[in-house]
Amino acid sequence: MKESISARIRRIITGTANSIVSRIEGLAPEAILEQAIAEVDGALDEVRAELGQLVAQKHHVTKAITKLNQEHTRLEEQLGEAQRQGRTDLLETAVSRQIGIEDQLPALEDQLASLGSQEQELNAAITGVVAKRNEMEEE
Repeated sequence: MKESISARIRRIITGTANSIVSRIEGLAPEAILEQAIAEVDGALDEVRAELGQLVAQKHHVTKAITKLNQEHTRLEEQLGEAQRQGRTDLLETAVSRQIGIEDQLPALEDQLASLGSQEQELNAAITGVVAKRNEMEEE
């Protein structure tokens, strides 16, 4: 199973800090610190890439919700016209499609909420990694 990005970041930062402390004694401390910073930069790039994918996914879900809501509204208007014309066949089709839309919307809204939570988590991870990187760079 793929390791979550947050877990990987924590592991890299913890491992990097432990590695720096244990290896800094006799070796080239600047080279070790530079290597650790490069590892943190790599993790940061991965988190930013994942955040970009997540934002794109969130955009697609939002567009799908908007499209379904517009279709639902259009169907309501068509239902009124079909009823005035006495077209039960059109009424049945429109109501069936509206029910389908109403079934899809909660799942999409749940997905959007989940993506929003993941986005917040990744933004927090980026903030933490950048702070740790700056701290390492100052050392």
